Amino acid sequence: STVPLGQVPIPSLRINTASVLTTLADLLFLAVAWQFLHSAVRRMPLAAKSFLTLLGVMCLDVVLFNTGAFLGTPEYASIMSGTLISRVLITAFAAPVLWAYLSWQSSLPGAEMPHRPVFSILRELTELQVELQSAQAEITRRIKAEAMLQQSEKRYRQLIQNAGEAIAVVRNGLYLLHNRALRQLVGLTEETAATASLADFIHPDDLPQVQAEMEAALRHPGQSRSVEFRSARPGGETLAVNASLVGMEWDGAPALIAFLHDVTLQRLAERSLMDKAMRDPLTGVLNRRGFLDCLNAASQRLSGQGQAYSMLFLDLDDFKAVNDSLGHAAGDAALRHVAQSALDHTREGDLVGRLGGDEFAVFLAHTDIEEAQRIALRIQASIAQNRPQAQGGPIVVTASIGCSSSVPALVQDGEGLMEQADRAMLQAKRHGPGRVFILAPGHTQPSACTQG
Repeated sequence: STVPLGQVPIPSLRINTASVLTTLADLLFLAVAWQFLHSAVRRMPLAAKSFLTLLGVMCLDVVLFNTGAFLGTPEYASIMSGTLISRVLITAFAAPVLWAYLSWQSSLPGAEMPHRPVFSILRELTELQVELQSAQAEITRRIKAEAMLQQSEKRYRQLIQNAGEAIAVVRNGLYLLHNRALRQLVGLTEETAATASLADFIHPDDLPQVQAEMEAALRHPGQSRSVEFRSARPGGETLAVNASLVGMEWDGAPALIAFLHDVTLQRLAERSLMDKAMRDPLTGVLNRRGFLDCLNAASQRLSGQGQAYSMLFLDLDDFKAVNDSLGHAAGDAALRHVAQSALDHTREGDLVGRLGGDEFAVFLAHTDIEEAQRIALRIQASIAQNRPQAQGGPIVVTASIGCSSSVPALVQDGEGLMEQADRAMLQAKRHGPGRVFILAPGHTQPSACTQG
């Protein structure tokens, strides 16, 4: 049953365990009051803050006292009545002391006290715990990833070592890893490969291009770059090597993995096929296509260097009569004889080609018009000598030759120079068989006509 409000004992001054505990509750209220008053009314005088705190404690005690009386708990009512005065006195003394101490602490230079709610601190602690858990999970994930990476690199090393293809992992030009196929390709042993450089395996003229491709592969990891270069083995053998370069990370640092293929036989076969496609099968000299391709390249190179070059255009005189009287076999022998005569009087860098039928062209590098005329006369003399035999007698054949030169130039390219020499050859034919006709530089009229 409830205790009537009038029967509650009058509070007395008693200090016991209950008074101490309830006083601690009042001091907690003081702390909450400090938090609020210091942040909301910082400029309030100390006496006013103490009074408000004391008033708050008294109101709290009244609420607690009446709550206990209303609930009718005699023990609680006895505790409250027996400790009310003592708690009020303790609070009245503690409030000014606490406020004075806290105000003094706040007034110290550089000692501004943080005034954060307890819930804010708890929230930050919770967030910190979440961050620590996330960091722990990230560390665990990285440890697992590193373990998987180590396993992957181990498998990768085994694949490289056992591959039949020549493979090397290179950093700064040095081998980090290489397999047996690569050592066989470059002619190294395990001991010599440990100190060897990839540059030792590359022809010096091809090294700048290879280094440029290696740098490009490192700038774009994962993208394959292809480069072909010449390689010299320790025994002096020269190989054609195609390398596929891929940038990657190896042992935590950028590196290159190179896949090397010996393409020497393939390039020789291609060169042989190309040579056959560019040569006249009867005479062995360049055919029209091969001659024009080489002519354009050579004339552009010499023009860029400011060097002179000349052209001879040969046409056999009355060659149809040779075929009609002696047969096509004799005609073929005559064509081979003319081609060989031209080859005998040309040098390295010159070109000899059969343009078709009985027409030949000779490109003379580093040659002016006077020297071209002398070479033309020597070719004519060679044609007249050592003539091939047919039906018990020599095959008599002569050639009309037209000469043109690039210095000073009437034309700016090799094919134009050949057309000019062709016109000179037609002029030579008008003057009779076996003649040399020159279109002098800067002129379109004949300057000389010499009997061969």
